[in-house]
Amino acid sequence: TQSTWGTAKMSFVRLVRSSLQTSVRLAQCTFRSTVSPSVIRGLPLLSAVPVARSLATKSHNDDDSHPDFMPQSKAVEEQPDVMKQIDADVKAHQVLLFMKGYPQQPMCGFSAAVVRTLAKHSIKYKAVNVLEDPLVREGIKKYSEWPTIPQLYVKGQFVGGCDIVLNMDKSGELEQLFQDVNKQ
Repeated sequence: TQSTWGTAKMSFVRLVRSSLQTSVRLAQCTFRSTVSPSVIRGLPLLSAVPVARSLATKSHNDDDSHPDFMPQSKAVEEQPDVMKQIDADVKAHQVLLFMKGYPQQPMCGFSAAVVRTLAKHSIKYKAVNVLEDPLVREGIKKYSEWPTIPQLYVKGQFVGGCDIVLNMDKSGELEQLFQDVNKQ
């Protein structure tokens, strides 16, 4: 019985060591929203871990996944309502800023710089936080054909991003642009 106990103990130790090695290997992998089954199957010793085997067979479209963890579509072309809403917003406001965050709490330095510039000129404007909706964030880039945010619109026309707004402010062009715009 002692040799049986010793064999069982050694088997248990090997299983635990194998599981720990597998856990370390899994932790070292950078997992994205879905893990390719070929990546999981390629890791050695995964057969000892039932969870890993179940991961290797699951797809990201399983019914038991929470909607928050499902891949999100970024195809703006498939969402014409977003482009219509952006266009309506641009036309409805004399000055409109698409930014990251809110004027009271910008979430990036570039947005903060444009907010400070507008405040310097006492400009009344509407701000749209693109971080609230990924479709708006991607849609505004397509709408303006400009790859970065923030984006400033004055009287329905795209002015530019942070660098352009700051350069226009230095040169005095921004003051001219805002001459007949509602001030605070």
